[in-house]
Formats: sequence, structure tokens, C-alpha cells
Amino acid sequence: MCCRLLTGIGIGAVSMAAPLYVAEVASVDRRGPLGTAFQLLVTVGVFLSYSVGSVVSWSWLAVTGACLCFTHAILLLTVPETPRWLLVNSDRQVVY
Repeated sequence: MCCRLLTGIGIGAVSMAAPLYVAEVASVDRRGPLGTAFQLLVTVGVFLSYSVGSVVSWSWLAVTGACLCFTHAILLLTVPETPRWLLVNSDRQVVY
């Protein structure tokens, strides 16, 4: 039960942070499509996990999910800071 609570908190944080990051980084003409793509990919991910979960055992589904989370965590290290973060935490010349 504790793991489900932590998963819910994590999903809630990502569901708030990802669109906020897109809104800060993307240009005005790309914000709408990128926000829509985020929601669409979340829906596709839920569909795929239900589909794969009906074919494989729960342990393989858990291992697959853990591998995807690990890969996502590693790839997050390559995401650049937002302009707002750079303005607050570094020299203004870096932003421009």
C-alpha cells in the first residue's frame, strides 16, 4: 500500500511538472501541440500497460516498468534548465 501511495505522488508530480516545463521551454507556437502530445502519450502508456499486463505476469510487468523508470531517470539528467531557473540561479548573460 505504501508503494501505491508513493507511485501516486510521483505520477501527480510528473503530471504537474512536465506540462509546466514544456510551457516554460517551448516557443509559443509549439506549446499547444506539445501539451497535447504529453496527454496523448500518457493515455497511450496506460493503454499499453493494460494491454501488456493482460499477456505477461505481474512480475514481468513490474520489471519492465522499473526498467523504463530507470531509463527515464537517467535521461532526465540531460534535460536543460528552464530560462526562469537560469535567471534566478545564475548570471543573466547565460540566459541570453
